[in-house]
Amino acid sequence: MQSVKLVEVGPRDGLQNEKQPLSAEIKLELIRRLAETGLSAIEAGAFVSPKWVPQMAGSAEVLAALDASGPIAYPVLVPNDKGLDAALAAGAREIAVFGAASESFSQKNINASIAESLQRFESVARRALDGPAAISPPSPAWPKPSGARSCPTTTACGAPASKTPAASGRWYGITAA
Repeated sequence: MQSVKLVEVGPRDGLQNEKQPLSAEIKLELIRRLAETGLSAIEAGAFVSPKWVPQMAGSAEVLAALDASGPIAYPVLVPNDKGLDAALAAGAREIAVFGAASESFSQKNINASIAESLQRFESVARRALDGPAAISPPSPAWPKPSGARSCPTTTACGAPASKTPAASGRWYGITAA
């Protein structure tokens, strides 16, 4: 049976572009209100350098305050092994990796080429898949990985505008068996 999992990314993607970082309490209130709408998956934050994305500082505090035993999944963005280590230490049960469809966006977003980012993601996904998440159902002690690819503008992918929407924002799951 095929399925699609929709993940609300506002608490991460929506907030990372805000000029002023928000407190963990405000982020938690947003996540709690989103949870009240019946969503089954809400991306709670990102384990990235606060130097480059100050709005994601406090993701460990946010994740620790959420009820990971309930019906709602709270994945976190993990761009590399260092981020995975921090996510694991914070109790992450599900992670997401993010790759760009253009070299320029990849460099600007994660300071790596597409090839370099794929090597990083392979390491992160392999660690997640080889850990206890490979046991069905996934262990609460090890995250289940998923992935996304993005092309934020028509020019960033080098594709005509008519072709970009089909490529933009498409989710690709890496499922732990």
